[in-house]
Amino acid sequence: MPYNSLLKDQFYIKIIILYVMREYALSLTNQKITDLVLEEAEIDYFDFQKCLYDLTKISLIKVFKEDNEYKYLLTEKGIEFSGYFEKRIPYIIRKKLSFSVSKQLRALEPKTCVESDVVVSHKGEFNVYLKIFEKGDLLFELNINVGDRELAFKTKEYFLENAQKIYSETTTGVMKGVK
Repeated sequence: MPYNSLLKDQFYIKIIILYVMREYALSLTNQKITDLVLEEAEIDYFDFQKCLYDLTKISLIKVFKEDNEYKYLLTEKGIEFSGYFEKRIPYIIRKKLSFSVSKQLRALEPKTCVESDVVVSHKGEFNVYLKIFEKGDLLFELNINVGDRELAFKTKEYFLENAQKIYSETTTGVMKGVK
């Protein structure tokens, strides 16, 4: 790889770390940031860890504890600094790193989420809701007013167990009339 000498230079390692963290834009554990960077850039693990530590010492990255693990997040100063120097990272390395980050972020996106709930209106009526989300976007919503509490909770359970079937049959039925 023609960039080996750059990937031993601590300045370049630091701007690579900042670049990846800015692209990710969420807090990262040490393991996650290590995996993201070392997966695509041939950097020595110990050089990487030293640079990460140095970046926290100069307040470009803050470290905090959440859910019993330490996480790293860019500070405003770190975001600004990263923007100044990102073009110094060779284009091919930036592309590899960006691809790796976007692949990880896609893995975090919820695939399909089904929600159902019972809400009692101010008139004492029971409304049962079914919502299906695809990658965070509302895909389908169905609201039914039912007669009593027991029927409402049975309907809710039916929705949860048969959401795909309800979605498929409803959209198929609606689309038959659309030309």
